[in-house]
Amino acid sequence: MDSIKLKRFFNIDSTVSWINNNGYRRVALQFPDYFLSLSADIATLLEKECNGNAKMYILADTTYRSCCVDFVAAEQCAADCIIHYGDSCMSETINRLPTWFVFGDVNIELEMLKEAVNEYKDKFERNCCLLFDAIYANNSDALFDWLSNFPGIESLFNCKLLDRFNNLGQPSTSNMSCCLGRISPKGKQNMTLLFIGETNSPLLPLWLMTNLNCTSVFTFSPITLEYSFERTPATRLLKKRLFLIEKLRDAQTVGIVVNTLDLVGYREALERTRKLCKVTGKKSYTLAIGKINEPKLSNFANDIEAFIVLSCPYGIILDVSDFYRPVLSIFEAEAALNPQCRWLAGDGWTAEFKNFLHNEIGSEADVEWDLSLVTGKMRFMGIKDNVNCDMNSFNAENSCNALSTYTAGDYFSQRTWKGLDDNYAGESVALQEGRSGIASKYSSEQSV
Repeated sequence: MDSIKLKRFFNIDSTVSWINNNGYRRVALQFPDYFLSLSADIATLLEKECNGNAKMYILADTTYRSCCVDFVAAEQCAADCIIHYGDSCMSETINRLPTWFVFGDVNIELEMLKEAVNEYKDKFERNCCLLFDAIYANNSDALFDWLSNFPGIESLFNCKLLDRFNNLGQPSTSNMSCCLGRISPKGKQNMTLLFIGETNSPLLPLWLMTNLNCTSVFTFSPITLEYSFERTPATRLLKKRLFLIEKLRDAQTVGIVVNTLDLVGYREALERTRKLCKVTGKKSYTLAIGKINEPKLSNFANDIEAFIVLSCPYGIILDVSDFYRPVLSIFEAEAALNPQCRWLAGDGWTAEFKNFLHNEIGSEADVEWDLSLVTGKMRFMGIKDNVNCDMNSFNAENSCNALSTYTAGDYFSQRTWKGLDDNYAGESVALQEGRSGIASKYSSEQSV
């Protein structure tokens, strides 16, 4: 990509103006994997356009997910600010550093989109809403104006991105709300979602599961030019989540996987989840393992029966078929473990723990026996107080030997792993001369 295209696609001019106007000298550049090959060219171009007044630092390997701003890595290079490239979950974060988002100037083939909309416009509901991946944010207003005047679309709502760092684009009326870093309509039923983005985008299923009033969805990919129309799969997805909720209720040992350090309220969410586990009589372990994958969680599969992931919305794992144990979101843990929460698939869903962080937590007196829908057996969601201990039986002489501090870390630190065959204790370990020669003929082999 030549410098002219690079400047246009990555908004170099506006980025340089932001750096110079604020007087930043050490700038962290956070790239996703798919932009990493261009990172050196972008850094060189930015330093040149800034006349050498600013030094660029490339952040290649993010701590958790590339959709989140990696403040931890930026602070390691003592950066004054951070520029985030590529798609973003737009989660509300603890503003440690000034942040500038560059999504990329991706063109949209309007003629192909017009042809696709014409094919399905008769199936659209009266009310429609426009949703797009963040990488198409530069074209959102023009695309909204174009679709608003399109024959066959009577009412269109633009789910614009929120600018959390400049307090722009915030909902201004009671008919709007915030959802997944965007403005969402309230009070409207039976809407058609017009989604501009890739079919494997994490945003699409999260939005449909959260907004059940979107009963149908039209998708268009500006990259592959593929498009489709279907009834919303949200109900089917939510029923799968109900199964995981039942599995968590059956579990006795739970792992809380911390997959963020920057989201607003993540500490409160962690403490709340620990408290929920305590109220329902479950043993919990807090794990910090960086980026989540199947092998990492499999290391704990023998000891932990279910995992709860504390992450941004895009970090929620919807397809858990490759995991040995159930993996749930914080909201699903709330639905499973909070005695005060009664949730059904038709009640909606949320990927943002700020929506329930201050809800009341039931007490141990609220827990009760119920029927497991997975095993068909009765279970008790609470602490089983069936151990009678006479503290008077401990005297001063042996009490120090009977009681000691024992943490979750102590348990896992004592874990050892052995290979498939370790039966060599009786074998001699004396050194012996090995073979010499080459593979076609060793010295110990007889001549043919």
